Amino acid sequence: MRRNWVTFFSVALTFSLVLSIMPGAFGQTKPIPGETYNLSEYQRLFGKKISQFNEAPDLSNLVKQKKLLPVKK
Repeated sequence: MRRNWVTFFSVALTFSLVLSIMPGAFGQTKPIPGETYNLSEYQRLFGKKISQFNEAPDLSNLVKQKKLLPVKK
């Protein structure tokens, strides 16, 4: 009886580990915090349409000094 429980938990643990390392294989349905996404992935995962990009206020001084390109470029 104890051997059956050990086998069951071993199989369950293995199955859960395989599922956790393969999120893309079964279709990712929710965003992962800290992950980087391209525009189409972001829009699909968050359900938001991005039509305009804005410059970060903290970086506007660097753009004025021509150390960074404006967002449009």
